[in-house]
Amino acid sequence: PELAGHADRALTLFEPLTPVVPTNVAARIALLHLPWSRGQLDSALAEGGKAVAAGPARADAYFNLGVAYEAKEDWPRASAAYQAATQRNAKDFQSFLNWSRTLYNQDQYADSLSVAIQASALRPDDPQPYRWQAQSQLALGDTDGALSNLAEALRLRTDDAEALALTSRAYLVRGDTQTALQYAHQSIEASKNNPAGTMALAEHQV
Repeated sequence: PELAGHADRALTLFEPLTPVVPTNVAARIALLHLPWSRGQLDSALAEGGKAVAAGPARADAYFNLGVAYEAKEDWPRASAAYQAATQRNAKDFQSFLNWSRTLYNQDQYADSLSVAIQASALRPDDPQPYRWQAQSQLALGDTDGALSNLAEALRLRTDDAEALALTSRAYLVRGDTQTALQYAHQSIEASKNNPAGTMALAEHQV
């Protein structure tokens, strides 16, 4: 805890240890996050590669490598890393969720939808995979399917600003401007005290 917010000091302490324990996956992952927190993404990727080499059977090694690739917006490599994580741990919800997102960012909407469905099967009480299903369905032209998944996301969390914004977008696609505006206002209200929600809302505006 005393190193929180002091990445440079933490890196100074951790770096000398890795030659002594080069196969320590946890140490490699820690070293990945230190340069990543400072925006040194190439160094983070190098450590991610070492983590995978040290623990090729470890899902967390591939997950963290995916996080580093995603930070660089290298969607194909991020997708491959998250997929590898799910192959090593078929119950790794976050890897499935991130994999779905990176597939979506490559315009692979059908694949993104399929992976998001797997994520929702792992955690049916989480609204996030339903949102990603809806995103892909909207891209594929399945407005009814998108609205069904968004209804489930909002049942689970009524103040989900992203789901509300996506619902607004879906109704706009349908040509129902009045309902679209209602959901847009709700999404703005839900995101007022949530900067992340405000950013997500901006991304979903049409």
